[in-house]
Amino acid sequence: MTSSNQRGPRQGKKNLYARLAELERIHEQIRSANDRSDEGNGEPVREKLRRFLQAYGIEQSPTESLFDTTARALGIGNREMRAQLLNGTFRVTLSKWAAAREAEIKEACRISETEAALETKTASGSQQG
Repeated sequence: MTSSNQRGPRQGKKNLYARLAELERIHEQIRSANDRSDEGNGEPVREKLRRFLQAYGIEQSPTESLFDTTARALGIGNREMRAQLLNGTFRVTLSKWAAAREAEIKEACRISETEAALETKTASGSQQG
């Protein structure tokens, strides 16, 4: 005795195949988006990010994923970074971080130039006396 609201084995397989087809479609969209993001100079985005971090002295340890390295560099936890990636605010965080590093670098250069000028002035003063 089968009622009309019960699912039989065929209906279950249909749902399974429909879900599988949907997952394959989603996977293809993700792969396509990843391929588009790798376009440009042919360098994968992950390599661009790795080089970007290295330019600021952030190295990925052998036991660390690039995701972990990036979160560590930004001073945020993995969960927070994941949330930012999902809600679309990660680029803002990364831009702010890069701007702060640029400011630190400029300040360090300014201090170095000032120290070099003082050393030169001190050295020339001691040679004259």
